[in-house]
Amino acid sequence: MAMNYFYGAQAESYSFIRIPKTLMTEKTFSGIQSWAKITYGFLMDRMQISRKNQWIDDQEFVYFIYPLEEIQKDMGITKKQAAYDRKSNF
Repeated sequence: MAMNYFYGAQAESYSFIRIPKTLMTEKTFSGIQSWAKITYGFLMDRMQISRKNQWIDDQEFVYFIYPLEEIQKDMGITKKQAAYDRKSNF
């Protein structure tokens, strides 16, 4: 079996979005749709990038900017899904 190697930027094509297992397994979160849980993973990823860039305020909170249009594009979801409101019934 031949194994392919990845060079330079090719390795980035296999980066991962991490989602806390508890979001997927705990009954408490069973009413949250899967795409909303994946969105959370994207938000956490963006936060990690901001932390690495030292985007930290005076109270040590990490902040990030992730416009809804970018979330829609990155995830291939609708504006309604990107702007998910837990009070919505969709």
